Amino acid sequence: YTNAGKSTLFNALTSEGVPTNLGLFTTLSTTTRAISIGKRKLLLIDTVGFVDRLPIALVEAFRSTLEETIFADLILLILDLSEPTGEIERKLSTCIQTIQEIGASSVPMVTALNKIDLISPADAEEKKRHLSRFVQKSVLVSSLKMTNIELLLSEIERNLESPVEAAFVLPPSGRVQRSLSLIREMATVLDIEYSNSQISGKLAAYPRIIPKIVAEINGAGGEITLDRQKDLRDVHIMADVPASKTRF
Repeated sequence: YTNAGKSTLFNALTSEGVPTNLGLFTTLSTTTRAISIGKRKLLLIDTVGFVDRLPIALVEAFRSTLEETIFADLILLILDLSEPTGEIERKLSTCIQTIQEIGASSVPMVTALNKIDLISPADAEEKKRHLSRFVQKSVLVSSLKMTNIELLLSEIERNLESPVEAAFVLPPSGRVQRSLSLIREMATVLDIEYSNSQISGKLAAYPRIIPKIVAEINGAGGEITLDRQKDLRDVHIMADVPASKTRF
């Protein structure tokens, strides 16, 4: 939610100098920086904050920015824990509703309960217990004082998915270009070969995205094989695709 300390936390995680302010909409565009967590290199994006009762003229502009969230590997939701509990709940409800509306509810999420330097430790723990009904993966932090930043990074690392690799084959039909375009949007194409009879390749994608890729490839008359049979069976059930199109 806006004014929760997103840009301050962004600066703490990246050692950057993104502007921070107590006014609304200090962040009006996205800022992206590369960071490392453990052995993984990530792109951290500071976005415009969620807000309810947004003026109609701004709704579409902000929505187009927020919709980029559906392509994220993880959402880091930031709440101002120094506010009254009822106000935190209201803002959290707005955040969750917006995430659902833009189609990002399947993206893993970690919640940073920020500004604990402004309240007592007992109050912070009590509010965290209260909010656990709504958000399970949360960390008490102070982005200003750099409190629990390493703990937050560890929680982020634990909740990042590992990509799954798969081999696919597509027939040279009229739909193939559309299918390849969608595959490239949803996955990383590791290898691809073209012949007169088929297009074959390898891709890497996150498990929550695989069912969409399976459905697209099977719908185009192709086949896809995951590296692990168990994963492929799970995908077949989730995507509800014909067994004849999916190799085990």
